[in-house]
Amino acid sequence: MERFDPELKDRYPQLYYEHFHRYLVAKEHIQGGRVLDLACGEGYGTALLSQTATACLGIDIDSVAIEQAKRKYGSENVHFHVADCCDTQLESQSFDAIVSFETIEHLTSPAAFVAELKRLLKPNGLLFISSPDKREYTEVNKISNPHHLKELYHQEFKELLSSAFTNCQFSKQRLVAGSLIHADKSSEARTGIYSGDPESSRFSTELQQGLYSFAVCSNAPLPAIHLGLFENKQHSDFSWDAIENYRPTLQKLAQSSKELAAKEATPSVESLSKLVSDIERQNVLAQEIISEKEKTISELHAAVARLESEKSDLKTEVATITSERDNFQERYQNLLSTFSWKVTVPLRALRRLFEKRRSK
Repeated sequence: MERFDPELKDRYPQLYYEHFHRYLVAKEHIQGGRVLDLACGEGYGTALLSQTATACLGIDIDSVAIEQAKRKYGSENVHFHVADCCDTQLESQSFDAIVSFETIEHLTSPAAFVAELKRLLKPNGLLFISSPDKREYTEVNKISNPHHLKELYHQEFKELLSSAFTNCQFSKQRLVAGSLIHADKSSEARTGIYSGDPESSRFSTELQQGLYSFAVCSNAPLPAIHLGLFENKQHSDFSWDAIENYRPTLQKLAQSSKELAAKEATPSVESLSKLVSDIERQNVLAQEIISEKEKTISELHAAVARLESEKSDLKTEVATITSERDNFQERYQNLLSTFSWKVTVPLRALRRLFEKRRSK
């Protein structure tokens, strides 16, 4: 999937975390100013950056994507424009920050692209840029993307950006599953990554085997860059629950594998059929568990939608009653000020006196 649409985040959760994490890092370091989102795609990232920027411009060569972005995210401080990323025709040194994620690998001339970035960025501006690491993305994970024209190794990525900008901070990004121990605000603890297993674990302040290269660059001294974990607590809990539910299945599969390996090199058809049947039964059980979890989530979403609808109806009813009350008060005040009301005051007093005596 070459262009990510945030509306499909439940269908492509990995892409959601990868894409939004990068934009959140950039947003964290943008405080006002003019921001350029180069190769903005659907425009969701441009809109996100506008929450802290004074003005945001999204650029993409795809006119269809730009028109969609205009309709969906265009506003007073968010604009979109069709242009070539390597030749934008924009004014030099006109942006306080430039963001361009997963762009450089789609171009035949990465050097020309970086030169355009340098031309557009103010001398003290910040560049946020990322690209797949060719070794991890293509060679290790065997991902073949026909849209990628020039992938860079992490070291090539570093050398290219360092040749254009005085100061660069390089990082790596990949999805993780594990446990987080994070220091309190007052702590001076050193944060890093434990990897391996209990028998051969190691600690490192660098992320090994990062699928993506990430960098923050400038021709001025860099501020303290805030990197870290992007977590959705609900998704974390759901993932670990799923793992726990799958664990008996995995253990049984492991036991079945051991039993199969202990048998003759040419196992019987019956034993293989039994193993396949066991696997199929466990798969059905796993699918039922997943279906039940998805049904629960769907029911919760429906309940929230109903509550929101009821809330809206109540607001409308309150507004109507308030309007009727104000209208009645206005009519009552008008009645009190009329001549007939004032003239009949003695008559109303006599009637109340008469009714009071009669009741005795």
